[in-house]
Amino acid sequence: MFRPPSGRKHRDRTFLPGFGDVPLTLLSARFFLELAVGLMLGPLLLDRRPLGLGFQRMMAAIALGVVLPAAFLLKGSEELRIAFWLTVGFSGLLVLLIAVPASSTPRAITVLLSASCLVGVAAVLQFVHVQTESASLATLPLFLTSALTSSLVLGLVTGAMILGHWYLVTPDLPIGLLDRITRFSLASLYVKAALFTATVWLFFGRFEVSVRGFGSAFGIGEPVATAGFQPQLDFIFLLARVAIGLIGPAVLCHMTLKTVELKATQPATGILYAATILVLMGELFAFLGEGSFEVIL
Repeated sequence: MFRPPSGRKHRDRTFLPGFGDVPLTLLSARFFLELAVGLMLGPLLLDRRPLGLGFQRMMAAIALGVVLPAAFLLKGSEELRIAFWLTVGFSGLLVLLIAVPASSTPRAITVLLSASCLVGVAAVLQFVHVQTESASLATLPLFLTSALTSSLVLGLVTGAMILGHWYLVTPDLPIGLLDRITRFSLASLYVKAALFTATVWLFFGRFEVSVRGFGSAFGIGEPVATAGFQPQLDFIFLLARVAIGLIGPAVLCHMTLKTVELKATQPATGILYAATILVLMGELFAFLGEGSFEVIL
Protein backbone atom coordinates (compact mmCIF):
# COMPACT_ATOMS: atom_id res chain seq x y z
CA MET A 1 0.00 0.00 0.00
CA PHE A 2 1.48 3.30 -1.15
CA ARG A 3 4.93 1.74 -1.41
CA PRO A 4 7.21 2.83 -4.25
CA PRO A 5 7.91 0.13 -6.85
CA SER A 6 11.02 -1.92 -6.18
CA GLY A 7 14.17 -0.43 -7.62
CA ARG A 8 12.64 3.04 -7.90
CA LYS A 9 12.64 5.95 -5.52
CA HIS A 10 9.39 7.68 -4.71
CA ARG A 11 9.48 11.40 -5.31
CA ASP A 12 8.27 11.94 -1.73
CA ARG A 13 10.64 10.33 0.78
CA THR A 14 8.71 11.54 3.84
CA PHE A 15 6.58 8.70 5.17
CA LEU A 16 4.48 8.25 8.26
CA PRO A 17 5.24 5.12 10.29
CA GLY A 18 2.78 2.27 9.94
CA PHE A 19 -0.59 2.14 8.20
CA GLY A 20 1.01 1.21 4.93
CA ASP A 21 3.75 3.87 5.18
CA VAL A 22 1.47 6.52 3.73
CA PRO A 23 3.36 9.48 2.21
CA LEU A 24 2.55 12.83 3.73
CA THR A 25 1.61 14.12 0.29
CA LEU A 26 -1.12 11.49 -0.03
CA LEU A 27 -2.44 12.16 3.48
CA SER A 28 -2.67 15.82 2.47
CA ALA A 29 -4.59 14.77 -0.63
CA ARG A 30 -7.08 12.86 1.50
CA PHE A 31 -7.54 15.84 3.79
CA PHE A 32 -8.26 18.18 0.87
CA LEU A 33 -10.62 15.64 -0.69
CA GLU A 34 -12.57 15.08 2.54
CA LEU A 35 -12.94 18.82 3.09
CA ALA A 36 -14.13 19.48 -0.47
CA VAL A 37 -16.70 16.69 -0.36
CA GLY A 38 -17.99 17.84 3.02
CA LEU A 39 -18.41 21.38 1.73
CA MET A 40 -20.68 20.15 -1.06
CA LEU A 41 -22.71 17.85 1.20
CA GLY A 42 -23.80 20.86 3.26
CA PRO A 43 -25.99 22.52 0.59
CA LEU A 44 -27.81 19.23 0.04
CA LEU A 45 -29.08 19.41 3.62
CA LEU A 46 -30.49 22.92 3.28
CA ASP A 47 -33.41 24.57 1.54
CA ARG A 48 -31.45 26.16 -1.30
CA ARG A 49 -34.27 28.34 -2.66
CA PRO A 50 -33.68 31.30 -0.31
CA LEU A 51 -29.90 30.86 -0.66
CA GLY A 52 -30.03 31.32 -4.41
CA LEU A 53 -27.75 30.04 -7.14
CA GLY A 54 -24.98 32.43 -6.11
CA PHE A 55 -24.36 30.62 -2.83
CA GLN A 56 -24.19 27.24 -4.54
CA ARG A 57 -21.73 28.58 -7.10
CA MET A 58 -19.60 30.06 -4.33
CA MET A 59 -19.51 26.76 -2.41
CA ALA A 60 -18.63 24.88 -5.60
CA ALA A 61 -15.82 27.38 -6.31
CA ILE A 62 -14.40 27.00 -2.79
CA ALA A 63 -14.64 23.20 -3.01
CA LEU A 64 -12.93 23.27 -6.41
CA GLY A 65 -10.09 25.36 -5.00
CA VAL A 66 -9.70 22.79 -2.21
CA VAL A 67 -9.92 19.65 -4.34
CA LEU A 68 -7.52 20.67 -7.12
CA PRO A 69 -4.45 20.23 -4.85
CA ALA A 70 -5.79 16.76 -3.97
CA ALA A 71 -5.96 15.82 -7.67
CA PHE A 72 -2.44 17.14 -8.20
CA LEU A 73 -1.06 15.17 -5.24
CA LEU A 74 -2.84 11.98 -6.31
CA LYS A 75 -1.55 12.18 -9.86
CA GLY A 76 1.03 9.50 -10.55
CA SER A 77 0.00 7.18 -7.70
CA GLU A 78 -0.64 3.79 -9.29
CA GLU A 79 -2.42 2.43 -6.21
CA LEU A 80 -4.81 5.38 -6.13
CA ARG A 81 -5.47 5.57 -9.86
CA ILE A 82 -9.23 5.06 -9.42
CA ALA A 83 -9.40 7.62 -6.60
CA PHE A 84 -7.53 10.08 -8.82
CA TRP A 85 -9.97 9.76 -11.71
CA LEU A 86 -12.92 10.00 -9.35
CA THR A 87 -11.39 13.19 -7.97
CA VAL A 88 -11.00 14.52 -11.52
CA GLY A 89 -14.65 13.69 -12.18
CA PHE A 90 -15.66 15.44 -8.95
CA SER A 91 -13.69 18.51 -10.03
CA GLY A 92 -15.39 18.49 -13.44
CA LEU A 93 -18.84 18.40 -11.87
CA LEU A 94 -17.88 21.33 -9.64
CA VAL A 95 -16.89 23.30 -12.74
CA LEU A 96 -20.32 22.55 -14.22
CA LEU A 97 -21.98 23.77 -11.03
CA ILE A 98 -20.06 27.02 -11.20
CA ALA A 99 -20.92 27.52 -14.88
CA VAL A 100 -24.57 26.38 -14.70
CA PRO A 101 -26.87 28.96 -16.35
CA ALA A 102 -29.20 30.96 -14.14
CA SER A 103 -32.08 29.71 -16.26
CA SER A 104 -31.50 26.11 -15.14
CA THR A 105 -34.32 24.45 -13.24
CA PRO A 106 -33.88 23.75 -9.51
CA ARG A 107 -34.23 20.04 -10.24
CA ALA A 108 -31.36 20.11 -12.75
CA ILE A 109 -29.12 21.89 -10.24
CA THR A 110 -30.09 19.39 -7.53
CA VAL A 111 -29.18 16.50 -9.84
CA LEU A 112 -25.83 18.08 -10.64
CA LEU A 113 -25.13 18.79 -6.97
CA SER A 114 -26.12 15.25 -5.96
CA ALA A 115 -23.95 13.74 -8.70
CA SER A 116 -20.92 15.75 -7.57
CA CYS A 117 -21.43 14.60 -3.97
CA LEU A 118 -21.78 10.94 -5.01
CA VAL A 119 -18.60 11.03 -7.08
CA GLY A 120 -16.74 12.86 -4.30
CA VAL A 121 -17.87 10.38 -1.66
CA ALA A 122 -16.81 7.52 -3.94
CA ALA A 123 -13.35 9.08 -4.24
CA VAL A 124 -13.00 9.34 -0.45
CA LEU A 125 -14.15 5.75 0.11
CA GLN A 126 -11.87 4.42 -2.63
CA PHE A 127 -8.91 6.27 -1.10
CA VAL A 128 -9.56 4.89 2.38
CA HIS A 129 -10.23 1.39 1.03
CA VAL A 130 -6.79 1.33 -0.57
CA GLN A 131 -5.17 2.81 2.52
CA THR A 132 -6.75 0.14 4.75
CA GLU A 133 -6.61 -2.81 2.37
CA SER A 134 -5.08 -4.95 5.12
CA ALA A 135 -8.12 -4.36 7.36
CA SER A 136 -10.53 -7.23 7.92
CA LEU A 137 -13.99 -7.23 6.39
CA ALA A 138 -15.40 -6.75 9.90
CA THR A 139 -13.49 -3.52 10.59
CA LEU A 140 -13.37 -2.02 7.08
CA PRO A 141 -16.91 -0.52 7.35
CA LEU A 142 -15.84 1.25 10.56
CA PHE A 143 -12.85 2.82 8.82
CA LEU A 144 -14.88 3.87 5.78
CA THR A 145 -17.68 5.33 7.90
CA SER A 146 -15.21 7.13 10.12
CA ALA A 147 -13.48 8.77 7.14
CA LEU A 148 -16.81 9.82 5.65
CA THR A 149 -17.89 11.29 9.00
CA SER A 150 -14.63 13.24 9.16
CA SER A 151 -15.57 14.68 5.78
CA LEU A 152 -18.96 15.72 7.17
CA VAL A 153 -17.42 17.31 10.26
CA LEU A 154 -14.88 19.25 8.20
CA GLY A 155 -17.32 20.37 5.54
CA LEU A 156 -20.39 21.12 7.67
CA VAL A 157 -18.59 23.17 10.31
CA THR A 158 -16.63 25.09 7.66
CA GLY A 159 -19.77 25.44 5.54
CA ALA A 160 -21.72 26.80 8.51
CA MET A 161 -19.06 29.46 8.99
CA ILE A 162 -19.28 30.39 5.28
CA LEU A 163 -23.07 30.49 5.47
CA GLY A 164 -22.80 32.92 8.38
CA HIS A 165 -21.01 35.34 6.04
CA TRP A 166 -23.73 34.93 3.42
CA TYR A 167 -26.11 36.75 5.78
CA LEU A 168 -24.04 39.87 5.10
CA VAL A 169 -24.91 39.53 1.41
CA THR A 170 -28.53 38.52 2.02
CA PRO A 171 -29.66 40.15 5.29
CA ASP A 172 -33.24 38.82 4.99
CA LEU A 173 -32.06 35.21 4.77
CA PRO A 174 -34.07 32.96 7.13
CA ILE A 175 -32.18 32.40 10.39
CA GLY A 176 -33.36 28.79 10.36
CA LEU A 177 -30.79 27.91 7.68
CA LEU A 178 -27.87 28.67 10.00
CA ASP A 179 -29.64 26.83 12.81
CA ARG A 180 -30.16 23.77 10.62
CA ILE A 181 -26.59 23.44 9.33
CA THR A 182 -25.21 24.01 12.84
CA ARG A 183 -27.40 21.20 14.16
CA PHE A 184 -26.18 18.92 11.39
CA SER A 185 -22.60 19.90 12.26
CA LEU A 186 -23.23 19.06 15.90
CA ALA A 187 -24.80 15.72 14.97
CA SER A 188 -21.80 14.83 12.80
CA LEU A 189 -19.47 15.63 15.71
CA TYR A 190 -21.45 13.33 18.01
CA VAL A 191 -21.40 10.53 15.41
CA LYS A 192 -17.66 11.02 14.93
CA ALA A 193 -17.12 10.85 18.70
CA ALA A 194 -19.11 7.60 18.85
CA LEU A 195 -17.05 6.10 16.02
CA PHE A 196 -13.85 7.25 17.71
CA THR A 197 -14.94 5.55 20.94
CA ALA A 198 -15.79 2.35 19.07
CA THR A 199 -12.37 2.41 17.37
CA VAL A 200 -10.50 2.77 20.66
CA TRP A 201 -12.58 -0.01 22.20
CA LEU A 202 -12.10 -2.43 19.29
CA PHE A 203 -8.39 -1.73 18.90
CA PHE A 204 -7.43 -1.01 22.49
CA GLY A 205 -4.35 -3.19 22.16
CA ARG A 206 -2.88 -0.64 19.76
CA PHE A 207 -3.44 2.19 22.23
CA GLU A 208 -2.46 0.38 25.43
CA VAL A 209 1.30 0.96 25.25
CA SER A 210 0.79 4.66 24.59
CA VAL A 211 -1.73 5.04 27.42
CA ARG A 212 0.43 3.13 29.90
CA GLY A 213 3.56 4.97 28.76
CA PHE A 214 1.92 8.34 29.31
CA GLY A 215 0.68 7.29 32.74
CA SER A 216 4.05 5.92 33.84
CA ALA A 217 5.70 9.24 32.89
CA PHE A 218 3.66 10.78 35.73
CA GLY A 219 4.13 7.90 38.12
CA ILE A 220 0.74 6.34 37.40
CA GLY A 221 0.73 2.57 37.06
CA GLU A 222 3.70 0.32 36.44
CA PRO A 223 6.73 1.68 34.55
CA VAL A 224 6.70 0.87 30.84
CA ALA A 225 9.92 0.22 29.00
CA THR A 226 9.65 2.23 25.76
CA ALA A 227 12.19 3.63 23.36
CA GLY A 228 12.13 7.42 23.59
CA PHE A 229 9.07 9.56 24.13
CA GLN A 230 7.07 8.48 21.07
CA PRO A 231 4.36 6.56 23.00
CA GLN A 232 3.79 9.52 25.30
CA LEU A 233 3.70 11.86 22.30
CA ASP A 234 1.19 9.58 20.55
CA PHE A 235 -1.09 9.76 23.58
CA ILE A 236 -0.86 13.56 23.62
CA PHE A 237 -1.92 13.57 19.95
CA LEU A 238 -4.81 11.30 20.91
CA LEU A 239 -5.92 13.64 23.69
CA ALA A 240 -5.61 16.62 21.36
CA ARG A 241 -7.71 14.85 18.75
CA VAL A 242 -10.50 14.43 21.32
CA ALA A 243 -10.28 17.77 23.13
CA ILE A 244 -9.50 20.03 20.18
CA GLY A 245 -11.14 18.16 17.32
CA LEU A 246 -14.33 16.84 18.95
CA ILE A 247 -15.19 18.33 22.34
CA GLY A 248 -14.15 21.90 21.54
CA PRO A 249 -16.14 22.21 18.28
CA ALA A 250 -19.18 20.55 19.90
CA VAL A 251 -19.17 23.11 22.72
CA LEU A 252 -18.82 25.95 20.20
CA CYS A 253 -21.69 24.58 18.09
CA HIS A 254 -23.92 24.56 21.16
CA MET A 255 -22.89 28.17 21.80
CA THR A 256 -23.72 29.00 18.18
CA LEU A 257 -27.21 27.56 18.53
CA LYS A 258 -27.83 29.75 21.58
CA THR A 259 -26.60 32.77 19.63
CA VAL A 260 -28.80 31.88 16.66
CA GLU A 261 -31.81 31.85 19.00
CA LEU A 262 -31.07 35.54 19.60
CA LYS A 263 -30.96 36.06 15.80
CA ALA A 264 -27.39 37.34 16.11
CA THR A 265 -25.73 35.99 12.97
CA GLN A 266 -22.47 37.93 13.23
CA PRO A 267 -21.54 36.63 16.72
CA ALA A 268 -22.60 33.16 15.60
CA THR A 269 -20.25 33.42 12.61
CA GLY A 270 -17.41 34.43 14.91
CA ILE A 271 -18.00 31.38 17.08
CA LEU A 272 -18.08 29.18 13.99
CA TYR A 273 -14.72 30.67 12.96
CA ALA A 274 -13.22 29.24 16.14
CA ALA A 275 -15.02 25.91 15.60
CA THR A 276 -13.60 25.67 12.08
CA ILE A 277 -10.05 26.23 13.31
CA LEU A 278 -10.47 23.56 16.00
CA VAL A 279 -11.91 21.06 13.52
CA LEU A 280 -9.00 21.59 11.12
CA MET A 281 -6.50 21.12 13.94
CA GLY A 282 -8.37 18.05 15.19
CA GLU A 283 -8.16 16.35 11.80
CA LEU A 284 -4.43 17.10 11.71
CA PHE A 285 -3.97 15.32 15.04
CA ALA A 286 -6.12 12.46 13.72
CA PHE A 287 -3.82 11.98 10.74
CA LEU A 288 -0.78 11.99 13.05
CA GLY A 289 -2.47 9.36 15.22
CA GLU A 290 -3.30 7.15 12.23
CA GLY A 291 0.40 6.72 11.48
CA SER A 292 1.09 5.47 15.01
CA PHE A 293 -2.03 3.46 15.85
CA GLU A 294 -2.84 2.23 12.31
CA VAL A 295 -6.54 3.05 12.55
CA ILE A 296 -8.75 5.78 11.13
CA LEU A 297 -9.24 8.38 13.86
